[in-house]
Amino acid sequence: PSLTALASDSPSGDINTVLTPTRLGGYLAGVLYPLESDLLFGKTTAAKFISDLKSKSAQYWSSKK
Repeated sequence: PSLTALASDSPSGDINTVLTPTRLGGYLAGVLYPLESDLLFGKTTAAKFISDLKSKSAQYWSSKK
């Protein structure tokens, strides 16, 4: 397929949307690492970790649109 066709199939029109570590920095520091630390140090349960990760990830990424 042509690049134009690929771009038109993408919801944002972008075809180069690889998430590099620099683009993930805010997510890792603000969402994943705090939740992961709580799980690893016994401050939360696995079920709560998954629930919080799901909701906070959705909030984070929707704020980036």
